[in-house]
Amino acid sequence: MSGSTHAGEGDPGSLRAVTHMHTSHSWDGNIAPARLVDRFEESEIGLALVTDHDDFEGSLECRRLVEDRRLDVRIPVAAEIRTDRGDVIVVFEDAVEDLPAVADLKMWDRLREEVRGRGGLIWLCLLYTSPSPRDWIWHLVC
Repeated sequence: MSGSTHAGEGDPGSLRAVTHMHTSHSWDGNIAPARLVDRFEESEIGLALVTDHDDFEGSLECRRLVEDRRLDVRIPVAAEIRTDRGDVIVVFEDAVEDLPAVADLKMWDRLREEVRGRGGLIWLCLLYTSPSPRDWIWHLVC
């Protein structure tokens, strides 16, 4: 599977993971969440970040399918959000009650406040307004 990694063949501490995947919930995704979960199962994936564009539904649907099938695959709630400063991936380990509307996360300061306040993670993937990476790191930690 494209984008998958496996740390240490036969190592009991290893984890096969896939990051930054889109489902049919994204304009550029062409795989239904159910089929994607089938692929996770076939490939023995242990962690998958389903990061549809401006939409948490793909990860939520995959998460529900994994739970219904009782598969040993961790699927955090995630999305790739286009902000005023660039595209970022937002990840929540656990299901988040009253998940913020994506429309409310389009401005960087609001996104940072919401995600940090809910214990989430921000992964910088495509930045286009900051003069330097140091500025972005400063905004993340401060």
